[in-house]
Amino acid sequence: MDVAEDDLPALLDRVAETVGSRMDELFGLVEIVHRRVSDILEEFAERHRTPDRAALAAVRPLLHELLAADEPLLEGFDMAFGSDTLSDTTRWLECWRHDADGNSYFVKHILNPESVGFYDYQSHDWFTAPIAAGHAVTTGPYIDVGGIDVCTITLGIPLKAASGGTAVIGADLSIPGLEALLLRTLRTRRHEVVLLAANERVVVSNSARHVTGSRLRLADSERVEHSVPVRSQDPQRLPWRVVGLS
Repeated sequence: MDVAEDDLPALLDRVAETVGSRMDELFGLVEIVHRRVSDILEEFAERHRTPDRAALAAVRPLLHELLAADEPLLEGFDMAFGSDTLSDTTRWLECWRHDADGNSYFVKHILNPESVGFYDYQSHDWFTAPIAAGHAVTTGPYIDVGGIDVCTITLGIPLKAASGGTAVIGADLSIPGLEALLLRTLRTRRHEVVLLAANERVVVSNSARHVTGSRLRLADSERVEHSVPVRSQDPQRLPWRVVGLS
């Protein structure tokens, strides 16, 4: 449906609908991986065994397939495990990303607490928030210092093993991809439009004044003309909103 450039509420509605739909699709991909990992943990539980890192090899073909699908908003998948989930280690993070040619590769992290550059993912919000909430959570935008060292957004779904162990299955999103989605959906720069996360940090905008990760200044908050929640199937996991500034 065509929307007049001067109809701000309708423009924001269009963005809210499009962003929500695309994010739901991405959560759907995370759910596919989550089910596969859950199945593996259940298979081991039925044999009264605890899986080790080698058991996760069965998930990798699925990850490669999903990463090769040329999804412009998806940069990678994470399978992050709590200290009591795997039999052969207290820390394990499988992080797979794709390069410009569509090939997937494993990102190695330093998981030894005694080593320089230790990546303590088990204390990071993208890991702790889904487990604490007990449901899917969108974390970010944030800079993943010590991890992939870029600004990203993570869609995380907690997993509870029969043994009591925990894990988070997640996907990391492309900030440039989200910005392109916003601009393509708006199709106008007549209005200053900002996509905001629940913590009031800017996800993306169509203005150089509002960069990803920054907070709206008080003066800008007073300029909000209209605000629309992002239309997700599950607003609890995606409490974002789209705002138009005067």
